[in-house]
Amino acid sequence: MQGGLFPSAAASYGKAVERAVTPFVDDKYKDKMLGQKLGNLEGKSLFPKVMLDFIRVVKDTANHALHAEDHDFTSKEEVAPAREFAKMLLTYLYTLPEQVKTAKSALSDLENNEDRSKAARQT
Repeated sequence: MQGGLFPSAAASYGKAVERAVTPFVDDKYKDKMLGQKLGNLEGKSLFPKVMLDFIRVVKDTANHALHAEDHDFTSKEEVAPAREFAKMLLTYLYTLPEQVKTAKSALSDLENNEDRSKAARQT
């Protein structure tokens, strides 16, 4: 890999995605490379196909950054898809579940308050 900000960023996005998906693969794949982990994930029903496609784009971008001899990433636009896809995957795995939990709790509180208000009006 030639030096530079953008190839390093692309490789880091790949590493972040690899670490994010590791808890979801079978034990025998936990120490494997992202491509093998992706193959294991494709055999499961854990991720929508589009998310698996995101993972593949990030993996391929990182591999290109690490191994391509004929081209080096030289702009943020070239690595932007990998950055965005990695961010979306991390949001899907770690942020979204907590946001859903918070929204459900707020709805439950709202319903409980409505029930109490109805009961208070009936007495």
